[in-house]
Amino acid sequence: MNNSLNEIPMLDMTLATSTIPMLYSLEAVKECLLHGEVELRVAAVSETIKHGDPGLDLLLMALHDPSAEVQWAAYSILLEQQQPKAKLALSQYTWDVCRILELYAAGKRRFIRANMRDAKLNGLDLQGINFSFAYFKDADLSSINLKDGNLIEANLRGTNLKDANLKNTNLENANLSVAKLRGINLSNANLSGANLSGADLSLANLTNANLTNTNLSRADLRGSKLRGINLRGSKLNEATKLDSKWLLIWEIVNQKAIGKDLKNINLISIDLEGVNLSDTNLSNAKLKDVNLSNANLSGSNFSAANLHNVNFKNTDLSNANLTGVNLSNANLCHANLENADLSNADFRGANLNCANLRNTKINDLTKLDYKWHLVWKIVNQQRINKDLKGVNLSGADLRGIDLKNINLRSANLEAADLGTEYCHTLCPRKGLENIRNNYYSRSNLRNANLCNANLKAINLTGAYLDGANLSVANLIAAKLNDVEMTNANLTAADLNGADLRNANLR
Repeated sequence: MNNSLNEIPMLDMTLATSTIPMLYSLEAVKECLLHGEVELRVAAVSETIKHGDPGLDLLLMALHDPSAEVQWAAYSILLEQQQPKAKLALSQYTWDVCRILELYAAGKRRFIRANMRDAKLNGLDLQGINFSFAYFKDADLSSINLKDGNLIEANLRGTNLKDANLKNTNLENANLSVAKLRGINLSNANLSGANLSGADLSLANLTNANLTNTNLSRADLRGSKLRGINLRGSKLNEATKLDSKWLLIWEIVNQKAIGKDLKNINLISIDLEGVNLSDTNLSNAKLKDVNLSNANLSGSNFSAANLHNVNFKNTDLSNANLTGVNLSNANLCHANLENADLSNADFRGANLNCANLRNTKINDLTKLDYKWHLVWKIVNQQRINKDLKGVNLSGADLRGIDLKNINLRSANLEAADLGTEYCHTLCPRKGLENIRNNYYSRSNLRNANLCNANLKAINLTGAYLDGANLSVANLIAAKLNDVEMTNANLTAADLNGADLRNANLR
């Protein structure tokens, strides 16, 4: 929904010259506003702003014209005026409910800054209306339908909105303090920055609502539907009435639950993106369908927890205890699992693209798809078959690995990461010239057979490819900067869009 006051559509003043006289003088404009027909009065309204302060006075007079069309014309023009007198007039002008309905039926929706104090709008259908910056103090909007509406920065202090429908409505920075909101539908509504202090939100539907940075001091949310709600940065106090489960979730998303014992907790389908639950006990927790992307869960205990379909994208799970967990179909893309214990865990169907599996512990009961079991063996320097012809390693994190002399003919390594890996060792190595650091390990693919391999968008930054067979390989958009490719075979290889900066191709 468009919220800009400057984009209110201009009125269509294309009128026949045979019926509308030219309005050159202030006197002519005034005469038309006082005695002309509706069509002529609308035309005169647009001329008022050409006559300075006297014209503004006529524009303010037109706000009280008996015609809704003339009123709307004056109101639309006043919204664009910056004079203090114009702003004061708008704040003091009270819309008649019948006139609102008449204009709404005619397709008008933008009632920006409307003064609706004490208005009786209960039970009306005003779906999609724009009441941004409007003033509703002590108005009755119970059971009103404002679905898909715009109430940005509206003043709704003390307003009665019981059982109202504000689904998908934008209430950013609105004032709803001490408002009566029992049973209201605010699902998918944007309440970021809103003031809900002292508001009665009991039995409200706040499913998937955005309450970031919202003031909930003294608010009553008992019995409300809060699934999918975003409480980050929201303000609570001791007088806030919130069910214990959601009070705990508020603590979690606002980083107040680090190190807590959350054993057996049920957080199914909750959005916990970016939380810090490092070193937390989450054993036997029910976390199915939870969003834990970008979270810090290092050192936490998830033993026997249900993590089916959890989103762990970009999450730090290093040193975590994941023994016996159900991670089937979980998203672990770019997750850090270094030193995590995966014994007896179920990873079937999980997305482990670019996940760090170094030094993770697995056993015979760990259920891991063949592809990712092979990746685990490679990065942990386990013994592997030197013939990996046609193998699928796409999207794998293989930074710093040693695959020299391995047969990877026709293998799929699309978007795999074989770039440099930072090493936690003080053993000096000859590093890349552009890195100039002795603590980086370069992937070793010397003399590897990569004929006809799919290496599209692969990251081989700094890798050793001396003597490698890359004939007919797909290297489209590959990162080959700083690679060593002395005596490599690139016959018929597709290097379209590849990055070869500082590569050694001698």
